[in-house]
Amino acid sequence: MLFRTEQRSFVMRLQYASDLHLEIPANRDFVLAGALEPAAEYLLLAGDISLLSDWHKADAFWDWCARSFQHTWIVPGNHDYHADRSNLLGLASLQVPVRPNVTYANNVCVHVEEVSLVLTTLWSAITLQKTEIEEEVVDYRQIYFDGKTISTEIVNRLHSESRAFLARTLQMCNPNKTVVVTHYVPVPQATPERYVNSPVREAFIADCCDLIDAYQPAFWIHGHSHVSGNVQYGRTRIVSNQLGTVRPGKELNFNPKAVIEV
Repeated sequence: MLFRTEQRSFVMRLQYASDLHLEIPANRDFVLAGALEPAAEYLLLAGDISLLSDWHKADAFWDWCARSFQHTWIVPGNHDYHADRSNLLGLASLQVPVRPNVTYANNVCVHVEEVSLVLTTLWSAITLQKTEIEEEVVDYRQIYFDGKTISTEIVNRLHSESRAFLARTLQMCNPNKTVVVTHYVPVPQATPERYVNSPVREAFIADCCDLIDAYQPAFWIHGHSHVSGNVQYGRTRIVSNQLGTVRPGKELNFNPKAVIEV
């Protein structure tokens, strides 16, 4: 499926996907067998791709990205931070090349010709469901910050930092040539039905309607929910192309060649 903006003086094709979960052997085998087919010059991966603490396990995939695209950018998802006890890469901001043209980036804006790529994990604000989320969501036992497992207070701080980054960056970008890439779901309208009344709903949605209303980027790509989607919010097209967990008999709503044109 192809989505494009209306103004076409200069057009850039961007392929996108998320939630490949290469730390899972079945997912890694599926992806390396050709789950993605190159269909654009650049690839945007909206999180939950591979563990940052052990990215060499995905070397074959990084090599494929390096061969297949001019550049690949990966926004870390929550699972990418799992088991990183050292915290050497930090959580608030990073720009780490795993290949010369394959880069993990968080709270970074990249300008490619006329297009601005605004990249941030985003996280989510936990206000009403703190106890349930800390008990039920595995992040709070697997992600470390300053030598301790994270808390909802830390996640709220990271979310605030991401929102501040988005606000100061988007105000300087041409909205018609701006693509935001986050891991977390940015609007309630893109929330899968199973999470609408969930006791851990706040762990999945980072409501950014106010930012979209104010800055109206052309596209917003996300992941995290394991449900691919396409939602129009105002002048912003919100899309996702999520693989999720591969297992026998599971129907996958994943497009090997999902592309936007900006």
